[in-house]
Amino acid sequence: MQTLARLDTAPRDVYSRGSESRLSEPEPHLQLNLPRETAYLGLIRKAVGVTARELGFGSEDVDLIELAVDEACSNAILYATEASPKRIHVEVHVTEERFTITLIDGNPRYPFDEREIDLENQVASDERGGLGIYIIKRFMDEVRYDCHPEQGSVVTMTKLRTVLA
Repeated sequence: MQTLARLDTAPRDVYSRGSESRLSEPEPHLQLNLPRETAYLGLIRKAVGVTARELGFGSEDVDLIELAVDEACSNAILYATEASPKRIHVEVHVTEERFTITLIDGNPRYPFDEREIDLENQVASDERGGLGIYIIKRFMDEVRYDCHPEQGSVVTMTKLRTVLA
């Protein structure tokens, strides 16, 4: 049986980005390397949500984080190609100021930032594509999308942490 969640670091080759490297980043607080199947969406939501709650996020923020990560992972599953890896990789990095979730899915480039959604028109139409990206961008404080030759699509979602004095 394969380990589904680890608190240590994944193999370093997962992180190679050519000349750019993530080896200087802090170790992930949580890692999930799971099959690219909708059956695992609940596990991803739960693991990320519990981690956020344990780090002091309130219920409303936890709900927003869970919905954003669910949408990102759902898109990774929905838009996979035959050439896409059969697994997705989710990491949570935590600093004093940031709670960052990174999804590495191996998919080809996706027009993540190319389409702006007018929510009223979108809801009134029969077309539903793009609402997931809208949700991710609205529910998280910072969102970045990159596509790398070795890793494919990488979505990085950050929720800022409130530091209490």
